[in-house]
Amino acid sequence: MKKFFNKIYIKYFITCGLLVWLFLKFDVGKVFAIISGLSVFVYLMVNFIHLVSYIFSALKWKIILRKISYIKLLKLYLIGSYYSMVLPGQIAGEAAKAYILGKDDNEAEKVAVSVIIDKITGIIGLLLLSIAGIFFSKMNLSPKLAYSFSAAVIICIMLLFSLRISVIYHFFYSITNSLMKHFPKFKASIIFLQNILSSWQLYIRKTGLMLLCVSMGVGYQLFAVLIYSTLASSMGIIIPFADWLWIIGFLSIILLLPISIAGIGAREGTLIGILATLGISSEKAMALSLSILGIQIVWAIIGALIEIKR
Repeated sequence: MKKFFNKIYIKYFITCGLLVWLFLKFDVGKVFAIISGLSVFVYLMVNFIHLVSYIFSALKWKIILRKISYIKLLKLYLIGSYYSMVLPGQIAGEAAKAYILGKDDNEAEKVAVSVIIDKITGIIGLLLLSIAGIFFSKMNLSPKLAYSFSAAVIICIMLLFSLRISVIYHFFYSITNSLMKHFPKFKASIIFLQNILSSWQLYIRKTGLMLLCVSMGVGYQLFAVLIYSTLASSMGIIIPFADWLWIIGFLSIILLLPISIAGIGAREGTLIGILATLGISSEKAMALSLSILGIQIVWAIIGALIEIKR
C-alpha cells in the first residue's frame, strides 16, 4: 500500500513539474486573457454537451449491463470522473466504477467484464474515428500515423474477441486450473478470474451487441470532438473537423497512460505540440487545454459529491 501511495505522490510531482515547465514557455497573462474572453454561453453549451456525453455513455453501459438501473450507472460514470481526476490515468476511473458496483453485486465478475468491454469498444470507436479523420484530412500527415491507429484497432479487436476462439479460452482456463493446484490459498481469487473468463466469452458471442457498443463508442467520441472544436473556434482556433477527429483520438490515447494526475501536463504538452504544426500559438493551445481541464474539474466535483452521499 505504501508503494502505491508513493507512486501517486510521484505522479503529483510529475504533474506539477510539467505544468511549471509549460507555464515558463509562454505568456501566462495572455493565456488567461484568452480564457476570460470566452462567453458564459460557450461555457454553458460545452458543459451541456459534456452532460449529454455522460448520459450517452451510461446508456452504452446499460446496454451491456442490463440488470443495473440506468440512474445508478449514470451516477457511477460521474463518480468515475472524480477518481480519474484525482488518481493517475483514466483507467483509475474505470477501476473505481468496477470496484464500487462489483462490491454491492453478487455477480462482480460480470460487472468487471462489462467495464472492460465498455472501455475496449469505446477505444475501438475512438480509433476508427481517428482513422476516418486521417483519411479525410487535407494535411500531409505521415502514413505511420494511420498505420499506428490501424494496428491499434486490430490489437483491440483481437483482445476483445480472442476468448471467442475455443482453443484460446481453454488455454487460459487451463492456466487458472494449474494456478489453483499450486496456490490453493488463492482459490477464491482464481475462481473469480475463471468467472471473468466465462462472462467475457458469453458477452463477446453477442456480435450484434459488440457492434452496437463500438458504434456508440464512435458517437461518444464525437461529443468529445464537439466540445474541443466548440471551445477552440470560440478562441479563434480554426481547424477542419476531420483534423479534430485524429487530434482528439491521439490525445485520448495519451491520456489513457498513467503519466500524471488527470492528464495534467500530458494534455497540455500534446495539444501544444500538435497545434503548433497547424500554426496555432502555444498560448491558444494552452488556453484550450486549461478550459477543458476546468470543465472536467466541474464534473469531477459533481462526481465527488455523489460519492460522498453514496
